[in-house]
Amino acid sequence: MAQNSVFAATFKVMKMFQRVRRQVETRSLPDELNTKLVKPLGTMFKSSHSMEMDKLDDDMRSGIDRLLEVTNRCKKKPFDDATRSEIDKIHEVAIRMKSLMQGNVLEKGAIKSESDKLVELMNRLKSLRKGSKKDISYLTNLPGASERLHIFNADLEKPDSFDAAIAGCIAVFHVAHPIDFGNKETEEMITEKSVKGMLGILKACVDSKTVKRVVYTSSASTVMFSNERKVDVLDESLWSDVDYIRDVNLFGGSSYYISKTITERAAIEFAEKNSLDLVTVLPTWIHGPFICSGLPGSVSSSLSTIIGNEKQIRYYPNNLVHIDDVASAHIFLFEYPEAKGRYICSAVEITTDKLKEFLSERYPEFQIPSADSLTDAEVKFVSLSSKKLSDTGFKYKYGLEEMFDGAIECCKEKGLL
Repeated sequence: MAQNSVFAATFKVMKMFQRVRRQVETRSLPDELNTKLVKPLGTMFKSSHSMEMDKLDDDMRSGIDRLLEVTNRCKKKPFDDATRSEIDKIHEVAIRMKSLMQGNVLEKGAIKSESDKLVELMNRLKSLRKGSKKDISYLTNLPGASERLHIFNADLEKPDSFDAAIAGCIAVFHVAHPIDFGNKETEEMITEKSVKGMLGILKACVDSKTVKRVVYTSSASTVMFSNERKVDVLDESLWSDVDYIRDVNLFGGSSYYISKTITERAAIEFAEKNSLDLVTVLPTWIHGPFICSGLPGSVSSSLSTIIGNEKQIRYYPNNLVHIDDVASAHIFLFEYPEAKGRYICSAVEITTDKLKEFLSERYPEFQIPSADSLTDAEVKFVSLSSKKLSDTGFKYKYGLEEMFDGAIECCKEKGLL
């Protein structure tokens, strides 16, 4: 085997990631590149490093296969020319490496050394990503954005940074909440950040003297979780039990559900003490089309039967609402004079059997798992009432067809399906 050629190709991969690293510093890599290329490669090479030496050859071969798979997906994404060029080069080197490795034995010491270097590069890339600037072109490119959209720099960890954005406003829609499904931060850290940010924003609303009403995006998860339920249908009068959530360690990040519940309670308490008109919206699983480059978490979960996300399939949502209906509900509740308190926002409730039937009939091109695989005896789904919102006169415009059609079309347009 021409070992020097393999080592040279491996070295080129490392050098390319060094250039990608420099690009992070100067241009900021899109989030999609980080999730689809950098993170999988980091995992791949870390796995190669930890493998027993007699398994290293096979691991490297499968690693190169994964490299080709990831770069193939990334080649379909709408990256800038410089990023696309780097991806193309990495893909070409991977093809050459795959060819050189067919049926041959690699010199393990040199490959292990290169793997160590690549692991280090992946870690440095990950560190640099934290400080990179987000791509918001999907907002600034919206029709009329140049005249009607004003963007302010703000940070939930610096509540005063919202003062400029709130000054002079009559309505404030607070839709931000820290999410850490990877459990990199503790529940306490996320909750403190969320509550501190919320209270700072509400204080700025009070101080502005112009804000008439605040509409806060909470979550149906703030009513769903308790071991003491004595009703079949849940409504806004109920609250999730954070101790119960801690005990069962719910999939998707218990810290999110806990911090969301505690933050909404804190917001309501502050509003009552300061005579601030606050309305909270509690959406169920939000589904439908999206404008961002990556796949939103709730859409990913809703499409888990189609995209093959096995971890989320067993927690498949049975209460869904279209993103446009959620946005309309926020505006409606700001304008509705008698709006008060909490409002569950949920358009569709469907059983697992009916959902399986719907998906199979409407999208025969996809292999939909059986209804049995969509359920888990340990997961208890609940029924949620949106009667309070409906009683105001609000009408939902979209059903399952529009939710799934819109999401699938967006995924295809962005190369995610």
